[in-house]
Amino acid sequence: MKSYLKGGVAILAIAGIIYSCNTQPKIAAKPASTLITHKEAFDTIQLAEYDSLLIDSLNALPIAYTLLDTAEAKELMSNVDVVGLISSRYDGGRIYNGFFGEDNYRIEFYINKVDKDPDNPLLIRVAGKTKYKKQVTPFVGTITLEKILGFRDLSYDYQEFLQYHDSGDVYMLDTLQFSYHTRGSFVFAEDKNAKGSGVFTGSFFMDFRQSDDRELQNGYNKYYLKYQSDNDTRKSGLLMEGEWEDYAHSKKKHVLASQDLFIFANDILEDFSFGEREIEINKKYHALGWDNYWENEEWWNDEGDKKIKAQL
Repeated sequence: MKSYLKGGVAILAIAGIIYSCNTQPKIAAKPASTLITHKEAFDTIQLAEYDSLLIDSLNALPIAYTLLDTAEAKELMSNVDVVGLISSRYDGGRIYNGFFGEDNYRIEFYINKVDKDPDNPLLIRVAGKTKYKKQVTPFVGTITLEKILGFRDLSYDYQEFLQYHDSGDVYMLDTLQFSYHTRGSFVFAEDKNAKGSGVFTGSFFMDFRQSDDRELQNGYNKYYLKYQSDNDTRKSGLLMEGEWEDYAHSKKKHVLASQDLFIFANDILEDFSFGEREIEINKKYHALGWDNYWENEEWWNDEGDKKIKAQL
């Protein structure tokens, strides 16, 4: 009899423990923290800037293009200030950063001279400098615009395509008349007398838009680079991709440079950068030339060039 009682007590004790455990308040697991990248933040800002409705995805919406014929393209470019769109002197020092070679080492392009050919506004003559590791090399070259397409990015035409009107504003900068996508080629020939020099050749892509009346009244330029369009520019506004070949024809390296490299850099090097506005470059890539990205070195001017040459 006693053994049965002991067994019953034991069973009741175990049942009590199980009941107690099941009735304890459960603590919700903390959600895993995620780092917002520059690209994700850019997407959010673009949406929030023009309307308040949250939209899960705009990836399915296409971009509609209309090809300009040669006469239309020349007329357009004859009125466009390409210096403001391309020159590195704009915005206080616009540097085109990029990946170079199999290891995706950092390369920089500074374009300080931009001129349209007087007889052909689709031909743009440029001059500047490249910086690879500690080597600064002058170059001269051309950018040839082969196709210009007026386009409407349907992902931003909220009023007509997404059918909500809480902002009350009409965003006109995505129409065929005001936004343009260019496809062409570039050739940048480095100084033959410089050590390890060669020629960069490849494809040139650029999106730009015309300012609206309100922007013009506030003193803005007539044309600006347009970002966030999912096409050849990879949402970066301006992109150059091709290869470099030395003058001895013994070496070739892939090159990719852009106005906003961070918008797609994580697709090339895993976890290349973190952060939305205060961008931090992953330390594991610092050895590839990305350790001093935020330093105002100004290597492109004569004094900066002299300092680098003194280190060689």
